[in-house]
Amino acid sequence: MSESISEILADAVADASAEEVRARHSAERAQHAATIWKRLSENHAKHWPAHLLSIFYSEASFFQGLRANHDSRLSALDALQKGAEEEARAALKRFPSDLDAACNSAGVRLDRTSRHPRYTVRNFIVVEIDEAKLSARVTPRDGTPATIPCDIPAIAEHLAREDRRLFERDFDSDKVLKSLLTAYQAALREDSRDVGEDVPLRRVIHRMGKNLARFALDEFNVDLAQAVKQNKTVVEGHRLHLGHTRNTRQGMLLYELEGSGYVGFLAFRKS
Repeated sequence: MSESISEILADAVADASAEEVRARHSAERAQHAATIWKRLSENHAKHWPAHLLSIFYSEASFFQGLRANHDSRLSALDALQKGAEEEARAALKRFPSDLDAACNSAGVRLDRTSRHPRYTVRNFIVVEIDEAKLSARVTPRDGTPATIPCDIPAIAEHLAREDRRLFERDFDSDKVLKSLLTAYQAALREDSRDVGEDVPLRRVIHRMGKNLARFALDEFNVDLAQAVKQNKTVVEGHRLHLGHTRNTRQGMLLYELEGSGYVGFLAFRKS
């Protein structure tokens, strides 16, 4: 034989590895395509035109591939995209009244001060409509923004979920204060300072984020406000004291305590 068994086996390994890579890439492309078709089908069934458009825009390379291959479904897809664009733009004209009705049906109420294109819920969750992009940016105070296509039922559903997450949780003042006290004490130890001294609130919050497996700043805002409003501020023989700041970037505006200004510092002192 002109080739040794070692060379034959090495070539076989290389060929098999190359085939494995091709098969994996093929499977990934098929999975991606299946996901796109499923999303199109689901959002078409829901009558969510802005969501349909977002798929056409975000997956442009996929549809370009279909066009390059002269896919037989292109005419139907072009009609779907055009119709979705027209429907989504038409919905903007009815947006304020339709969003209010959809939110009421979902069990959440828009604030009376809401004016298109900016809406609020409990003066805590902000919704900003970008008509040009047909998108809605939903931002809880101190929370992570979420951008979703501006189909009214989808926005109402999202707001209802956020409302439940923030305001329908069980409130355990001892758990909240113990976590806060632990983080406060850790911040003091880093600077060799004593309990009772003021520490910037944002620094303590940073420590809490490290200490807790799951920490959401917007939920903490609501919980801290609850503790203050209910006068549940004593834990392990120490009472929580809050100090205010004019620095809006460093402070925190507590839920339903906005009139008191921004909280910027805290301390625990023996009660």
